[in-house]
Amino acid sequence: MQKSELARLAWPSNRVGEAIAFVAREHGLGGGEKENSVAFGDVEAVAETAGVEAEKVRMLYRDVDAVLSTAAPALIRIDEGFLVLLRNRGRASVFVAPDLSETRIERSTVSSIFREAVESSRSGALDRLLATISSGRDALRRRMIAERFGEEQIGECWLIRRSLRQSFWRHLVDGGVRAYVFALTATHVARYVIFVLAWAVIGRAALEGKPDGAWLVAWMLLLLLLVPIHYIASSLQGLVALSCGFVLRQRLLYGSLRLDPEQLRTDGAGRHLARVFEGDAVEVLSRSGGFLAFFALIELAIAGVVLAAGAGGLLHVVLLIGWTLVITVMTIAFHRLYDGWSSERLSLTSELVERMVGHRTRLVQEPRSSWHNDEDRLLENYAGASIRLDRSLTWITAAIPRGWIVLALLGLAPSILNGQQSPGALAISLGGTVLALQAMKRLATGLPDVIGAVVAWKKVAPLSLAASQPRDRHSAIVSETAAGDGTVFDAKGIVFRYGNRAEPVLRGCSFRVRTGERIVLEGSSGSGKSTLASILSGARLPDTGLLLLDGFDRATLGSDGWRRRVVLAPQFHENHVLSESFAFNLLMGRNWPPLPEDWREAEELCEELGLGELLARMPAGLSQMVGETGWRLSHGEQSRLFIARALLQNSELVVLDESFAALDPETLQRAIDCVVRRAPALVVIAHP
Repeated sequence: MQKSELARLAWPSNRVGEAIAFVAREHGLGGGEKENSVAFGDVEAVAETAGVEAEKVRMLYRDVDAVLSTAAPALIRIDEGFLVLLRNRGRASVFVAPDLSETRIERSTVSSIFREAVESSRSGALDRLLATISSGRDALRRRMIAERFGEEQIGECWLIRRSLRQSFWRHLVDGGVRAYVFALTATHVARYVIFVLAWAVIGRAALEGKPDGAWLVAWMLLLLLLVPIHYIASSLQGLVALSCGFVLRQRLLYGSLRLDPEQLRTDGAGRHLARVFEGDAVEVLSRSGGFLAFFALIELAIAGVVLAAGAGGLLHVVLLIGWTLVITVMTIAFHRLYDGWSSERLSLTSELVERMVGHRTRLVQEPRSSWHNDEDRLLENYAGASIRLDRSLTWITAAIPRGWIVLALLGLAPSILNGQQSPGALAISLGGTVLALQAMKRLATGLPDVIGAVVAWKKVAPLSLAASQPRDRHSAIVSETAAGDGTVFDAKGIVFRYGNRAEPVLRGCSFRVRTGERIVLEGSSGSGKSTLASILSGARLPDTGLLLLDGFDRATLGSDGWRRRVVLAPQFHENHVLSESFAFNLLMGRNWPPLPEDWREAEELCEELGLGELLARMPAGLSQMVGETGWRLSHGEQSRLFIARALLQNSELVVLDESFAALDPETLQRAIDCVVRRAPALVVIAHP
């Protein structure tokens, strides 16, 4: 198959939205209800408008076979547009043409077409080198090419999958959890039914005085049947736990990345760390206590059926239902106490983290006599909440099973006293009582964990809600002057206020930034310079007013598209050096892992900003670990790192918020020259 034949299957770029919508419908990904022919923006943005997610994957020379075998459904870029990989079948891949016809092609053929460009243009020297070899030349040539060009990118691929913004339940269903739960329920019901039948057989034989071999064989066969059923139930339980845990962590991670920047700023490190702990608690507690409570409910239902057939009859069933209602009331009371205890515990965690962050300032400026006032108060509140919770927990674990025994015996007393019930009926009632007792013990053990998971979920629910928040999608608003005068950014009548403050920080702010302009914004502290910078970058949204970038509003471009075009280097205290390599801190907003050209540009920019001496001192150069656990950078070196990070993102507008304040005059001039030379449009915020 020739490359020209594969090109006939390509969708043009202006039909990417239609292709993604078709794939979404075919695979039931929840998006693509309406055909989307949006041509503006990259594939990720177009997929967002179609209600699905597109994850970009680089196709390296050595990995092209693996990518093609696992990518479906996916879009693959070629010169003529995009190939739509619908599914894989055996060793073949099924592609969809623009006329919606399907074509099946061997994956090895597709791989060879993608590799052909690299092999034909760069393997001439290898052919001359291998010309003297008579046998095994082709195999050796393939190995040498793979070794030489293995890490070279030969294409781009976008995996199309269900958007994580869709409901948590929808992702559980896609992960097979619903089917696993149904199978697990059926398996446990079967196990308990067989268990009851086994003891009914042996009990009847004993009560009738006929324990012959047939009864014993039937009893043993029923018990042996429980072994494979128990194995199946344990396997299904593991599958449910793994699937739920994976979906939960995936959703919480996605939600944490979607949190509003203003919320991240105001919550503090302590609260975010507490959310991490609570996220683990949701998974661990729900897995441990959830299964126990689930099995207990099944056992209670079966026990009710058994009790109804016994000597106690309806009275036993009513007592079981009544005691279950009492347990519900106890559970509600325990939930309230657990919620209060959890709040006190998380307050301790948050306070500890915040005080650790400011520990040096506290040692120097706070009187020693008041160091532990707040800690003592928090510990006292926590101790009181713990005592109340322990008392309630003791009642639950002790009263639930023992209370049922008392009620069950009281319900059986009339039948025993009148002597009218047969030994078989009494035995059935005792068996149902024991089965219900086992369920009560499971319930008493699992309920605290279930309540703990419910309380923990309340703490991490904002992350799940953030994952579900839809992005604004409106029709484009095109500026009248955007097309003709090179306007990059246009703001009209911007008003912004913090929280519920009556007085706005910005009132009626209007300005325009054109390509090639260098603007210095000066003002006193608290005048709103940094607020304006965050609005420019999309970190904050104005209360009223119109913002246009390249003639499009923020809702049209999307938050990601806006931030790719406007990059902000915030003030020093709001910027961070992550505990990673120097290269990662430079290129985290561009490409990671970096391409060779990314690496070269990062080195050149560091030289221009005067960071060459720093890289020379680092044993690993750009690969040197920096941050709290690695190489320590000075204030000025960090400032230039932040400047380089912003410039390397190749945005249309660069906003620097007091980024030059820590530089000496010589370095300052060098950094300014670099920024002016490299930034397409520039806004610098400084004090007068």
